[in-house]
Amino acid sequence: MQTSAHHHGATVARPQHRPRVAAGVALPVTAALVYGLYVLFLDHSNGGSWGRAALLALVAAVVTGAVGLLLVRRRAALPTEVRALAFGALFGCAMGFLYSLTGPSVLRSVTMGLVLGAALALVSLYVFRAHEPHVTR
Repeated sequence: MQTSAHHHGATVARPQHRPRVAAGVALPVTAALVYGLYVLFLDHSNGGSWGRAALLALVAAVVTGAVGLLLVRRRAALPTEVRALAFGALFGCAMGFLYSLTGPSVLRSVTMGLVLGAALALVSLYVFRAHEPHVTR
């Protein structure tokens, strides 16, 4: 705390102003870091070397973080349906990739990604429609 104000002879403490990170940046970056760590864990646990697992985790975190950040930053410019599909696609690709690291076939991984992506797209569409002001045309 910073002490610089005086009030009737007493020193009054004022809180310092700390720079804040907007949720539009913090959430995608945090999610990407957690995702990258999970990729590292899964790949190494399933036989990947530390170096390979670390590189894969870094690439996965950067790609998902960049796409997530872009989606969050540009969400207001996207129509509701496109935004829901975009979030669903990101989630589906990310989960399908995680599932692929556990060893199933490519077809099973793609199917899992499609199912989870479609589910999130539907949930996102419902949330966006239910909680955003409607524009009358």
